[in-house]
Amino acid sequence: MSDWIEDWNQHLAATDENGQTMTIAKAIAAVRTITVKASSESDHAVGETRASRSTMDQIEASSKETLPAWLDFKVIPFEGLAEQTIRLRVSVITGGAQPVMKLRWIGEEAQHEAIAQEFKTVLDTKIGAGAKLSLGTFDAR
Repeated sequence: MSDWIEDWNQHLAATDENGQTMTIAKAIAAVRTITVKASSESDHAVGETRASRSTMDQIEASSKETLPAWLDFKVIPFEGLAEQTIRLRVSVITGGAQPVMKLRWIGEEAQHEAIAQEFKTVLDTKIGAGAKLSLGTFDAR
């Protein structure tokens, strides 16, 4: 994740959980220094006619620096279209031996639709009445 942020830093802006903008250098440092703390607690109770048991696991991922809550990725999806900002939610998955960072595109379907509509509008202005345009998918089978 830190390599990807470094490679694309000129197109990225990082924001923390409080909505405060943070520098890309700080975001990279936070991603590189993640600490995972795990604790487990187990309770057992035995009575005359019953027994109960409960277990609680607590896992927390943190960093010496403030982890970014999301990354805003600025990109022009196709030549001739306006710049788009893709908001990526940053998650830390702590299930394995090492933490795994995952990015989730917030509002992906809506943004895909908006880009497609803009693309159709651009084509309409270029083609004019020469063809009728429709949005959809094509299956060549």
